[in-house]
Amino acid sequence: MSCCCVPKCHLSERKKLDFLEVNEKKLSFHCFPSRKGAKKQRKAWLIAIRRDEGPKFKVTKKMVVCSEHFQETDFKFTLTGMRVLKAGVVPSKFAWSKEKKTRQRTDRSAMSSLENVVDTSLASEDTPLESLEEAMDATYGVADVLPHHDYSCAPLPTENKLEAAQERIKELELQVEELKGRQFSWEKIMQDDALVRFYTGFHCASLFNSFFNSIRDYTANMVTYSQHQRLSTGKTKKVTPGTAQSKLSLKNQFFLFLNKVRIGSMDQDLADKFVVSPL
Repeated sequence: MSCCCVPKCHLSERKKLDFLEVNEKKLSFHCFPSRKGAKKQRKAWLIAIRRDEGPKFKVTKKMVVCSEHFQETDFKFTLTGMRVLKAGVVPSKFAWSKEKKTRQRTDRSAMSSLENVVDTSLASEDTPLESLEEAMDATYGVADVLPHHDYSCAPLPTENKLEAAQERIKELELQVEELKGRQFSWEKIMQDDALVRFYTGFHCASLFNSFFNSIRDYTANMVTYSQHQRLSTGKTKKVTPGTAQSKLSLKNQFFLFLNKVRIGSMDQDLADKFVVSPL
């Protein structure tokens, strides 16, 4: 599952639906530049997100930066309607950028107010110390010096916590049902021979099922792409065939493969339709 590698960012593929509902815009994830001659741009990305490659951080094909760290002008649309990054762009929107601007603005405002208070108070030698303290309190406000968490507040009762947890579970269950409802699958088209021919190339569902049943026994020796990648990159020394876990049934994995080779569906399109992570 893709997760944004930018510090202080917690967005991931799992949160795409929640993000769309709250922000009314899609969330996408983008790999580091890897094409030939993109070494400088790749380095620029690392500098921008404040990360250095080392033992604890390696840039791989699965290392991504989410769309929230790019400007709207950094994107373009392909002829097929896909939104992709323009060549040469670098992520530039980060949580620390906003914090820095807010802190600088607040510090300047507070310093200016304090200078006014001190200048006014020192203009008169008879100004008592209590008056100066009151003026400073009025400038900064009591709330500014309180801790972030008020430990004097009583914690929520256990009953209230349980009720809130149950409500959250219901929300998540509804989201799961919604995802299942929009997930594309073999079961949704198998009754329509025209759709079967379009998406698979088989003349009808019975031929599709017959072919699938004839190759099913061979799946015991199947090695997935991700398993092969881990083996070839040395991340694992041994792969046991037929042990890979998938959200999709074997039949729907075969159906997804036919979508790819039959109609040339792009990886991101397949990921969105079948509700899985793109490679």
